[in-house]
Amino acid sequence: MIVRAIRRLFAESFLPLLLVLLAVLGTTLYLDRVARDYAVRPTRIEVKPTLGSWDESQLTDDGLAGPRGAALTDTADARPELVEIRRLARAGDPAQALAVAQKALAAAPEDPVLVNEVAVLQIKTKAVAPAIEALQALVSRKPDFHRAWFNLGLAQGQSGRPAEARAAYERAIALLPNHLESHVNLGMLLLDQGDAKGAVAILEKATAFGGGDEKARAFFSYGVALGRAGRPDDAFAAYTKAIEFRPDYLLPRYNQAQLLMARKTPEAGDQAEQILRQAIALGPEFAPAWFLLGRLASERDRDEDALEFYERAVQHAPNFFKAAYNASLVALRLKRTDDAARGFQRLVVAFPERAEPHFNLGRIAYQKRRYDEAEKAYRKALELQKGEYPEAELNLGLTLKAAGRKDEALALFDALIARHPDMASARQNRAIVLMSLDRDEEARAELARAAGSDRQSASAHYNLGVLEARQGRHAEAAAAYERALAAEEDHLKAAINLGVERAALGDREAAVKAYERAIAIAPEYAPAWFNLGVALRAAGRLNEAADAYRKVLTLDPESVKAMTNLGATYAKQSLFELAIRAYRDALEIAPRNASARYNLALTFKRAGRVDEALAELERGRTLSPTHGRTANLLATIHIERKAYREAADVLAPFESSPKARASLLRTLTRAHIELGHLDAAAGLLARVQERAADDPETLKMVARLALARKDTAGARTALQAAAAKAPDDPELIALKQQAGAP
Repeated sequence: MIVRAIRRLFAESFLPLLLVLLAVLGTTLYLDRVARDYAVRPTRIEVKPTLGSWDESQLTDDGLAGPRGAALTDTADARPELVEIRRLARAGDPAQALAVAQKALAAAPEDPVLVNEVAVLQIKTKAVAPAIEALQALVSRKPDFHRAWFNLGLAQGQSGRPAEARAAYERAIALLPNHLESHVNLGMLLLDQGDAKGAVAILEKATAFGGGDEKARAFFSYGVALGRAGRPDDAFAAYTKAIEFRPDYLLPRYNQAQLLMARKTPEAGDQAEQILRQAIALGPEFAPAWFLLGRLASERDRDEDALEFYERAVQHAPNFFKAAYNASLVALRLKRTDDAARGFQRLVVAFPERAEPHFNLGRIAYQKRRYDEAEKAYRKALELQKGEYPEAELNLGLTLKAAGRKDEALALFDALIARHPDMASARQNRAIVLMSLDRDEEARAELARAAGSDRQSASAHYNLGVLEARQGRHAEAAAAYERALAAEEDHLKAAINLGVERAALGDREAAVKAYERAIAIAPEYAPAWFNLGVALRAAGRLNEAADAYRKVLTLDPESVKAMTNLGATYAKQSLFELAIRAYRDALEIAPRNASARYNLALTFKRAGRVDEALAELERGRTLSPTHGRTANLLATIHIERKAYREAADVLAPFESSPKARASLLRTLTRAHIELGHLDAAAGLLARVQERAADDPETLKMVARLALARKDTAGARTALQAAAAKAPDDPELIALKQQAGAP
């Protein structure tokens, strides 16, 4: 029609056509400007309370369940008294609304709408029993009253009568087959009862009803049921449909992230984090998303981030127990013990019925060796759990042991085992107490039972290894640690202790392999690298040993032990300057470390820098006057310089010590021989022979004393015995010449 009009105008006159074209162009330009103005306006998204509401008790590994359908009233009825009742209820005063409703009902006791209204308000105010009674009477009079059946199902469910609730919902559905709320509530009721298959069937029907928000809720509930039914991919798809119908719906996003995290892959974790951040962008105060971000960060060993996310969850939901509890646990893992303690104390006040905060306060007190506090906290946790809190009972037993009350600890474990005969951890702890009482055979039997009652009990095998090692049964200890590692391949302590036992058995390469296994379990664990260095050095693999010690120092830059051992490794390779530098680094951190200073002096001596060696030994003698090796090396240098009196004076304080090393007593013997104190030398040498009679150094000293006494035959006998052990010893050859021995 417009085209024909334009043609007519064109046929009659050019001017009208021009005016029409200008008008069309102007309208187009105006519409384009309006469109552009509209396009640059920000889109405002507001999350409806019903789409973001949640209950902490619903936070499970299956995700959130979300709110169920609320009690139904007849909103179409606009009677003044009903309008007032609903106004009061919406204003957050259900008790006053109930009072007004009951007054109206007293004037019209048979009015079904008022009966239903009163029952709805009773449900809201937790007066469920009278609501059930009134609704049962109502449906017996009006069996086709759909809303009453629905409300009866809701009330019966809240009172813990699932069978009656199910029957009421089914009757409501029979009366109104396309009622979404009845399907959702029935489906979730079935889910609560463990009937995931039945819930899926009911909630799938619900997805066909309603539109917009209702459709979104239906698909969300359907997704929950699919997840519980073990169909995670279908559940994810259902949550996606819920979000399509309502893009700002937060609960399905949370559940999608939960499903992704359950896959335990880096890619799924990244996708879960992206979804959670989208949820937070939509609803910054949606605490569950912050909470789940905290869990994800914790699983990825990002404890600082986890703590921040949990704290944000608590900020938006101050009564969010799980978030506050996890925040305190992470603080404890980060060794912020005081922060953790304050967090658990707050939880004790805010949630006096929860046992977990008391349990963790017990752990903290135990770590600080405040055993009275620990005992009190564990006993409170047990009280709140009606005496059935095995972890608290186990820790209480260990606390009593640590406090020296070993018989009480043993009695506690006996009682626990009597109730739980197959509880491996209780048997292990009982064994630990028995070991502390030196009842090793009983402990061994208990640990064997613990390992037998739980074939994967790595800790039982580990503790058995500790027991065997304590008794010097290195082969048996190694076998126990091997079993622990077979049961739990990343048992770090078992791998390290296996290395110790293999080294004790003289199998140096096996020790190296054990420590390498420990490093594979915990690449950043400095003690494993240190032990590897010790094993490699013992195996003669000095370059690798030095590498291991240097790795320790990258992980623990102030490890004096690693610096000292690195210096000794360099010294064994005659890399004296590197060794000296390593020892000096150690002494900068620990100036009183006698071992580092002794090794520095020994390295100076070996490098021919004897005066520097003497200076370090004198410093060491001043700082650590009881360090025998320092005194012995100082005396040895004095003897080499023929300063025998100085040597004897240096070693004199150690002469009467029963713990004096044989090497020190030999050096003192030499000084006495050179000074002509032959009887004193003989007495000292007798003490040495009690400990190391066959040592070549002892035999040489016997020969020296014999030569000093002109006993050539005795000297030759001693030298002959020494030669059998060290034939190429230059000092021995010189002594043979003095004795005229062949």
